[in-house]
Amino acid sequence: MMSKNCNNERMAMLLQYVAIGCMIVMSGAAASQVLKDMFGSPNRGRDRSR
Repeated sequence: MMSKNCNNERMAMLLQYVAIGCMIVMSGAAASQVLKDMFGSPNRGRDRSR
């Protein structure tokens, strides 16, 4: 949205690249969490209250 309102072409391109990079990082983090939940050990985190 900010890149559409920006008059500088280089700044607009930079903002778009930053937005795309953030989406890639966040989707990677979400995929990592899903894989940990699916394939992690079933006893992970249960006996750590001591």
